[in-house]
Amino acid sequence: MYRILIKHYPNGSVLLFDRDLRYTLVDGQGLAAVGLSKELLEGKTLWEVSPPEDWQLFETKYRAALAGKENTFEYKYGNRVYSITVAPVENDREEIFAGMLVTQDITEKKQAEIALEEIKNQLEIKYQKRTEDLKTANDQLQKEILSRWRAEKALRESQEQLELFFSQSLDGFFFMMLDEPVHWDDTVDKEKVLDYIFANGRVTKANDALIAQYAGTREEFIGRTLYSFLSHDLTGSREIIRQFFEAGRIHIENENRKFDGVPVWVEGDYICIYDSHGRILGYFGVQRDISDRKKAEATLRDSEETLSGNR
Repeated sequence: MYRILIKHYPNGSVLLFDRDLRYTLVDGQGLAAVGLSKELLEGKTLWEVSPPEDWQLFETKYRAALAGKENTFEYKYGNRVYSITVAPVENDREEIFAGMLVTQDITEKKQAEIALEEIKNQLEIKYQKRTEDLKTANDQLQKEILSRWRAEKALRESQEQLELFFSQSLDGFFFMMLDEPVHWDDTVDKEKVLDYIFANGRVTKANDALIAQYAGTREEFIGRTLYSFLSHDLTGSREIIRQFFEAGRIHIENENRKFDGVPVWVEGDYICIYDSHGRILGYFGVQRDISDRKKAEATLRDSEETLSGNR
């Protein structure tokens, strides 16, 4: 199961290394974005695959992890910026036998920070000419900066608590399995199959991060049907599932509902699970709550419109 989770880990990658600093397990959807792959890295040492100018940095972090210390830092690779956590991995006897590297692409967050900083600088220049008008804009900007700081603080605290990949993952993952497998081809009535999927697709496994996205409990979550998650927009949801099953996998951003009815935006990657006869057994999903990002994007657009109106 962990290899499936690592393979489909979105927007980043997961690497395990031994005491020789040799990568023993590598995967994640973020590898391809920078021209890397599982085949290029697995079985190779740090010094065989990393730029020489980065050897000292990573060797220091890796050795510290093997000694029991966790580190989180930012690292630029090519034109992307990553948040990297290096942590020890223990066996059942609480002995450290390997280290773990988890990367998360934060390039868009960095770009948003730069854009906000540019807006702040321009507003401060106008402040000398239009004090009263810019006071309101400056107050709003301070609120935006505070909101971003709180979100970053929550992210740092969550990363500090990371012990193993997905038992403590910030991303939610789950298995939605059908009571009985279904065919999805031109021989079936796909509308009837969709009816069956919505009524008989049930969550069989979910981590704490996913349950938290919906503000529910594990007892409420396990066994819950697909219909109960998507009934707020049944027509649109049926079309998404149709496209998903046609392709076998899908990446989407979608507005869902928490158990208390509050909207929640999620970004997710989902892949179908098939049996040996090509029938769909269910699917596996990895998703994250992007409500704060949606709010930040809306705030950034509002700030840009305000700045444009003041010119």
